[in-house]
Amino acid sequence: MKRIMLCALALLLALSAFAASAEAAPERVLYADQGGVRVFAEDGRAGLMDSAGNVLLPAEYDGIEPFGEGGCAVLHRLEASGRETKGVVRRDGTVVVPCEWQVVEICPGVGLAECWNDFGDQHIYDLATGEEWKTLGPNVSFDADEKYIYLLTYGSADFGFNPPFHTDVCDADRQPLFSVDAWFVRGFGPDYAILQYDDGTWGVMDASGRTVVDGLCEPPVMDGHSWAYEEPRTGDICCVRRVKNPLSGLLKPFKLDRRHMAWYLSLLGVDPKGDLAEALLGVYDDGRMCGVVDPDGNARFEIPGVAIYGPDDAGLYRVKICGYDNITQSTDLWCYVDAAGETVLGPKYSDAYAFVDGTAVVQEGGRWRLIDAAGDPVGALDWAWGPDVWSLDALELPVIPIQEGDGYRIIDRRGNYVTDEVFRSAGTTFGGRLMLTDRDGSLCLMDGAGNITLRAPAEEWSFYDGDAEAIWILRASAEEWSFYDGDAVAVWILRDGLWGRMAATGERAGEWLIPPAYAGHDRLDDGGFYLKKPDGTAVYADESGAELGPAPVYADDGW
Repeated sequence: MKRIMLCALALLLALSAFAASAEAAPERVLYADQGGVRVFAEDGRAGLMDSAGNVLLPAEYDGIEPFGEGGCAVLHRLEASGRETKGVVRRDGTVVVPCEWQVVEICPGVGLAECWNDFGDQHIYDLATGEEWKTLGPNVSFDADEKYIYLLTYGSADFGFNPPFHTDVCDADRQPLFSVDAWFVRGFGPDYAILQYDDGTWGVMDASGRTVVDGLCEPPVMDGHSWAYEEPRTGDICCVRRVKNPLSGLLKPFKLDRRHMAWYLSLLGVDPKGDLAEALLGVYDDGRMCGVVDPDGNARFEIPGVAIYGPDDAGLYRVKICGYDNITQSTDLWCYVDAAGETVLGPKYSDAYAFVDGTAVVQEGGRWRLIDAAGDPVGALDWAWGPDVWSLDALELPVIPIQEGDGYRIIDRRGNYVTDEVFRSAGTTFGGRLMLTDRDGSLCLMDGAGNITLRAPAEEWSFYDGDAEAIWILRASAEEWSFYDGDAVAVWILRDGLWGRMAATGERAGEWLIPPAYAGHDRLDDGGFYLKKPDGTAVYADESGAELGPAPVYADDGW
């Protein structure tokens, strides 16, 4: 009997110990699979395991960002002092960059990680070996894209880099290619790089290191698209170069150069900074020539002007010329020229935009109107103003916003109204569509045929493009815009105090991609989102909203 009681007691103690250990076992939370690896959490700390459940990295971190195309992710750790450190982990759980850096940026194309410490020192790590490739000294900046590495040495930095500039260019295998005394403001993408020189001029270089064109007054434009340093591409180059005026130098020995003439005018009582003096002294100014250069650097045409854009749907370029219509009043006019640089229309327009579907929006005599390729008016409408001042790109869409009274009406390229609806605001473009706010304050998107493809009531909203963060924000109470251009595919909408992500284009337009369930949101550089929940916690998520793991929450995150 005694033996039975001892066995029962031992069994009871074993069961109690098992129950106690089960209660003490940390709770494990599994997150969405990321291609054979997933983040798990124990006691709120993040680690990694494979698809079979084998732990690859113990749960010792406060967050693990989504894995990018290079197969690496950024680790986060918060110390007791509140200081944050970062590192890099591979998919196999190997920590290739120790979690001791203030800032970490992964460059997957060249297999490197750029790391800064608290003192601003910059260290570059090889993600394949975990070894440090370079330690950058003072006044040296690192940049990389999918194929090239750029090491810029500069003179000083305040609001940007200051000359003198020198850039060493390496390939993805870190082999030196060439060097140039210039700053690669934007790397090769795909065939050109845009450079800024010490004297403030700009140039274009091809991927072999050959200078295509230099001596430009401003960054060039590629094939009628955006500024080349934002989105470089193949094709012809629209550029403006400075032409040095020899007159001032020739007359300087006779004390008849611009500086001396300004002094003589002041003796005559003429304000040397006034319109009259500027007009008289304009003969000494450097000139500007607009032109189009082919990929080999050969000029297709060149004409006097200060800005050039094109070609448009009609194969025409818009050129802005400068001159004086009398001795005191300057005038800036636009004209249209063909591919040979021959003038087709103008110069007589104070504003002019690209031809779309056979017509262009121009301003002449203080009124806006549509014209055809012969310069004749299209339709009976003219109007005092079009879209908002920050969104004139809307004048190059098939549908055009025009202001009437206290609202906006929308017309097509024939000058006809596409709808009777009057909108509160208009003019911003988004994903190739015209963005509008209706009388109720809802966000609307209109396609080129005049159809409303999205109408979403919202307290406020912010936009992202498909890759890097590109935000457009409207606060309805202040009616203020703040935006960056981009090919947007979705919109974040605030509903009942919570944010959700709604498709703005395509077949799913108007559908929730991520339900409105978050107190805040931010896009990550390598893809995916940082989402804050109403309970104060935060997670990383992919484009569909699938949660990929816990994220650190900062006291000063602004939400």
